[in-house]
Amino acid sequence: MKLPHTALILSAVLFAACGKEPETPQPDAPQNASAPAASAVPAADAAPENAGAASAAAESQDVSGALVEQERAKWQFYRCDDGKVEVRYFKGDTGPAAQVRYNGTSFTAPYSPELSNDDLSAFSNGEETWTVGNEFDNDYYKEGNGFLIKHEKIEGMGEDGLVDNTLVQKCMPETDGQKS
Repeated sequence: MKLPHTALILSAVLFAACGKEPETPQPDAPQNASAPAASAVPAADAAPENAGAASAAAESQDVSGALVEQERAKWQFYRCDDGKVEVRYFKGDTGPAAQVRYNGTSFTAPYSPELSNDDLSAFSNGEETWTVGNEFDNDYYKEGNGFLIKHEKIEGMGEDGLVDNTLVQKCMPETDGQKS
């Protein structure tokens, strides 16, 4: 029966045209343990149960590409409905991070894959979270729609809880001519 062999060859041709190697080796192709394609596929991508962790790790690596060290990072000024915020984005020890200045205080927070999604990038230290849009492929300095949250512990009816207190919202980056 020629159909499975033909389908395998056709899929190999299609993958080659796309610049990708097929995941299943061709039966006619020699097996090479040191093939570059084998080493290029991360182990986490091969295991479906680790897909979430692999996605978060890949996202964390992808979003820090153009960032510099904290000392060299420039400050971005945001004008918000309820005030102003200054943020600088930098390459931290474990990936992207942000240092936020608001109302005379300052905090540093790493990128949070758990709180981020396709539309928002979040930086959280557990007590405060700075969230900004994700329209410009993780170019944080262009992003708007930022908001700053303070996570406060409260006790009510004998139980402890966590309340998100919005400090500022609808934060948009200021251009050089808008700073005041």
